[in-house]
Amino acid sequence: GQEIDGGSFGSPHVTQSNGMRFTMAKFYQKLTREGKREGHQLILGALVTRVTFEEPQMRANGVEFIKSNQRYTAKARKGVILAAGAIGSPKILLQSGIGPTEHLQDVGIPVRSNLPVGENLMDHVTTGYNLVLLNESLHMDIFDILSPQSLYSYIFHAEGPLTMAGCESTAILPAPPGELPNLQFMVLPVGVTQDYGAHLRAITNIDDTAWRGYFEKMLGMSSVTILPTLLHPKSRGFIQLRDSNPTSPPIINPKYLSHPDDAQILIQGIRTLQELLSTEAMKKIGAEINPLLFPGCESHQWDTTAYWKCYVEHVTLSAFHTAGTCSMGSVVEKDFRVRNVEKLFVVDASVMPTLPSANPIATIGMLAHRFLAINGISKYNEKN
Repeated sequence: GQEIDGGSFGSPHVTQSNGMRFTMAKFYQKLTREGKREGHQLILGALVTRVTFEEPQMRANGVEFIKSNQRYTAKARKGVILAAGAIGSPKILLQSGIGPTEHLQDVGIPVRSNLPVGENLMDHVTTGYNLVLLNESLHMDIFDILSPQSLYSYIFHAEGPLTMAGCESTAILPAPPGELPNLQFMVLPVGVTQDYGAHLRAITNIDDTAWRGYFEKMLGMSSVTILPTLLHPKSRGFIQLRDSNPTSPPIINPKYLSHPDDAQILIQGIRTLQELLSTEAMKKIGAEINPLLFPGCESHQWDTTAYWKCYVEHVTLSAFHTAGTCSMGSVVEKDFRVRNVEKLFVVDASVMPTLPSANPIATIGMLAHRFLAINGISKYNEKN
């Protein structure tokens, strides 16, 4: 990428193997299958319900889990590491009696340690699906991506459009200028209407009112998606338990845009996008901001600040970068150990007290490396 006037521009770095996304979890599975993690057993399709402890000490000694409707206990000799993410890890801690006293008492779980588990929920939020319309077609659309030729190239040669990461280029900018990078623009080559509502509508959770009143009117039109993304939201949400049943899904309230500054930054992103569309390169393909009024915002004049505030409040999307619910300094110590508890660690995005100015996968990987270094653990062959 390139840095220009405090901004960073380029193609996103991806982790791929044979044309497919290759995550750290896949890497762990590969090492385990190849016998490079001595003493490790990988159990798939299991739901961890709680951490077990030596009584009366606050010392973790294993976990309970459910697999195929049967309950099991796995004992730990050196310690328990939770890496279930910013939703899963706080849920396990809460079910184990570690969390806010009042909440645990409300759901009927005995309190082991009063810590702000589940609080400080953060996420990169974005807006702007189908916000850019073109008067000419791009060289590739959803039908080219899903064509038999593309499937053949992907399956037999691990190449072609199906190996695309989805986001083709990014820009990270300070907002307002001079501050830390707070706006990311993600360029996607298609809009959510490109498949006429067959699949993209469902995965973006567009309801009937928004589809019929806005997106359906663009069927057959050429559009792209350039998403302004808020990198450092001031809004904070929370994770709580629904009840004491470990199989119940948690209550997730991200409280997006609850701080007024967050909506203003996204509006600034739309204004920056308008500046981009005024360039000669974008004019050549007839790029313009979608002039359709979004359902629920008809009382506002299009392109006013009031209209765009209404728009971002209706079209607020998760970038699926949740973090912060077991924050370092309040829930875990600098060595990743849960405060007031022995031999219990959390190593995932939930420990980050703030979000990075980019997608968090590299940060999470470095947190794992840091945990290994602090605790003197060999990467591959240390027995648990």
